[in-house]
Amino acid sequence: MNFAASLSSTSPLLQVKIRLRTWLVEKDLLKSTVSDICHAPPLTLPAASQGESPQKKARVHSYKEMFNGGNCVRSLQRSKVYEAGGSILWMSPFPAPPEGKSQEYGSVIKPSDFTYSQMVEAQSLFQASDVYHDGRILYPNVIQCMVSVIDPLLGKVKDFPQTLSLISGHLPLYAWWLSVYEALQESADDRLLRLWQAGLTATIQIHLVDSDGQLARLCIASSEALRNLQASNDSLMAFCERLVVLTKSYKVQKQQDVLDRLKKDGVLFQGRAINKNVLVAAESIQRHMSPEARQTLVYLSSKYGTSVLTEQVGKLYKIILMISRLTSSRLPGENTANILSLVLSQIANALDLEILKTSQLTGEGLTGKEGKDAQNITNADDVPIVSLCLTQISVAFNANQSLGLLDDCPKSVKEALSRLLDPQKFRLELDLSFASVQSSGLDPPATTYDEASHMTLDRVKESLKDVTYTGQKANFDPLVDWAFSLADGQLMSSLRKLSLESDISKALVSGDLEVAKELREAMKVFEQVASDTPAPAMSWQQLMEIGHDTEQDADLRKMFKKQEREECGIS
Repeated sequence: MNFAASLSSTSPLLQVKIRLRTWLVEKDLLKSTVSDICHAPPLTLPAASQGESPQKKARVHSYKEMFNGGNCVRSLQRSKVYEAGGSILWMSPFPAPPEGKSQEYGSVIKPSDFTYSQMVEAQSLFQASDVYHDGRILYPNVIQCMVSVIDPLLGKVKDFPQTLSLISGHLPLYAWWLSVYEALQESADDRLLRLWQAGLTATIQIHLVDSDGQLARLCIASSEALRNLQASNDSLMAFCERLVVLTKSYKVQKQQDVLDRLKKDGVLFQGRAINKNVLVAAESIQRHMSPEARQTLVYLSSKYGTSVLTEQVGKLYKIILMISRLTSSRLPGENTANILSLVLSQIANALDLEILKTSQLTGEGLTGKEGKDAQNITNADDVPIVSLCLTQISVAFNANQSLGLLDDCPKSVKEALSRLLDPQKFRLELDLSFASVQSSGLDPPATTYDEASHMTLDRVKESLKDVTYTGQKANFDPLVDWAFSLADGQLMSSLRKLSLESDISKALVSGDLEVAKELREAMKVFEQVASDTPAPAMSWQQLMEIGHDTEQDADLRKMFKKQEREECGIS
């Protein structure tokens, strides 16, 4: 689950705000005339004589100089930055690009990718501590935000800004809201009091930003400043996006000129100056990163840790290089971004099904040895994971393509098999299996991914039990079993050997490997069409052989075959 996505939904956050306002009014921490807690003024330093003010009753007050509208305007005009105590309620964690702003602006300003488990971990930043007087909770980081113009800053309520765009440190803010929600659920008044006090005494740093490049540079610098605060560190994908926007803003062509500008601007990645390798890798990752691939990486990082793929740029970049090199021969016509998304889904499936272990996802394990002998693999055991994934995807593509070209193949068969052969669809089927267990009232943790995969198999078979072929009842179970064996890792040894073949399509049609022989046996259900006709339809083997022709060539060959059948009086 991407918690940032769920929090961006108006309803859940609004409900928490309404409940929090009710509690604040009941505790005399907020005047009943304030309809929106975002309009609550920040706390102030204790006065010499507080009397019976709500602040004294509640024992909440600030410990720093607080926001001043006039000082803010003057500082932004002169220095383009202003820092003071303020309220986290002023932050817009999901800012929409202002009217007239570019798409790049939106990609830079959007929140990084966080999951619910990371949210829970970040809640440790909001624990009461004896280190501070009365167990006070201090907001853990300086909140970096921006405006593109000065005028709206003053707002309409007591000169306090109403909406500032957050540019880094989204996760602590989300964790604060989650902590508030849990405290409300538990009626934990003392904890709510401390959280409220922390939220209204945060340090706000406001930047006046006038270009996408400046914004990207600021986002990277802010994230880097938070690097040691692990919970707040933005994702690798967010860094790549922002770096690309920043380098585009330099408007220089030569790579060395870009690197010189980055060095001059003090742009860092993981505490170090950005070198050629990091720059090239970041550009490639950003260029090939689809929303589906990004979502899978978030899942992998959340469940298995960033060390699996996203701790450094090197692993992802080498994966992209291998895909680019092998796609032309194994998956002609496919683009690298699409195949990257499928490979990442394959890896996620293999980890969940315990076909792979995280310890195998080293640089060498993923893309093989480096050096002059790296391309000459002759031992099936040495086939790297990415190459193995590409072979499996190629086998699935060949099978799908042949089914797609068979004129008489029922659409329901093609769709059912794609639920097993497509790694992304197979992931959705696994999730559906878990959901069905949950709705049945059984205990979801008792269901393993292996059990979920077999539930998926049963569901696919059930969907085809009444499907006919050429007007007759047909048994598609062997074909479904073959597709499931491919998806479930049962044919892994055979796929390793197939990875050594130069022509995968030919090996599937006439080879002796288990994956090929089982496919040929399963496809016999379609051979009855060709049995008793003077000009039979093209067999699936013939279709697979032309599968790698250009689309125009394949269509022409099918057309001639169709004409031949029509001349023989066969529809």
